[in-house]
Amino acid sequence: MMIFFGLVLLITYLCLLTVGNIKLDGTDKETESMSTEEQIKLIIKMGVFVIGVFSILIIEALFLINALSIDMFLYPTVGMLVLAIIGWVRGVTTVKKHKKHPELKEYNKKKNRTVFGTIAQILKIAYFAYILFLLIF
Repeated sequence: MMIFFGLVLLITYLCLLTVGNIKLDGTDKETESMSTEEQIKLIIKMGVFVIGVFSILIIEALFLINALSIDMFLYPTVGMLVLAIIGWVRGVTTVKKHKKHPELKEYNKKKNRTVFGTIAQILKIAYFAYILFLLIF
């Protein structure tokens, strides 16, 4: 089971590194100018997106917790847990900052990826490859 979820997470972060951050089309429009059919499609897209993101976060958290018993050095797994917690805290503070200052949201829409995000994705890819190597061999 760990091998399967390790492959899922490795492929997910490889796709995110090559493609860039996933953005939903149509979320910038005013919902009042949309027809009800477009609003329903947008709500379904956003719901699937949110469910996908939370499922990946839960899978990653459970994978890292279970990897503590597999990793013989323990430092890479603890480092990934710290990196995950830092990423989650940064995400929450960014959302709070955008609620206070809506003009920052317009500036951040132009950026597809950040340096922290790129480094974190590279580290996650290396970590999941390392854990898969430990699990398989």
